[in-house]
Amino acid sequence: AGIAHTMAVGGSLLSLAVFCVPSPLTISVTSTADHVTRDVYMLVSGPEDSSKGTIVILHGAAFSVETWEKLGTLDVLGNAGFRVIAVDIPGFGTRKSGMVRLDTNARSTYLANLLEKMVPANERVVIVAASMGGTIASPFVGWHSERVAGYVTIAAQLET
Repeated sequence: AGIAHTMAVGGSLLSLAVFCVPSPLTISVTSTADHVTRDVYMLVSGPEDSSKGTIVILHGAAFSVETWEKLGTLDVLGNAGFRVIAVDIPGFGTRKSGMVRLDTNARSTYLANLLEKMVPANERVVIVAASMGGTIASPFVGWHSERVAGYVTIAAQLET
């Protein structure tokens, strides 16, 4: 939620809205595929109880969650009223989220296990996957379509 401020600048009133800034969060997620618990680093923006829904963003191999922050993606979507969760992919990104890269079996359940902790079970999410993020997103979209409101790929590698 935002906080509105009004101030006088040069005799004119200027209204400013200050919204949630991206907040770092680390949670532990246990994979149902390989039963390994990993600390997952993410940046979360926008209202937690958004009526517009949740967008989950996955970066590519050469990037991190901070890429989405630097590009302004988290600000734009959060300020538009969406809850945005940018996830650092295990073995990649700035924090490497557990330092262990996911094998094919673990990638297939990664988002499902993460969403169990972050998003109500009855909420459908929009997934945005860039490049290698598609190797995590595409199995989720195919196997858990009941949780997906939309899927946006940006030159994503697809894996089923």
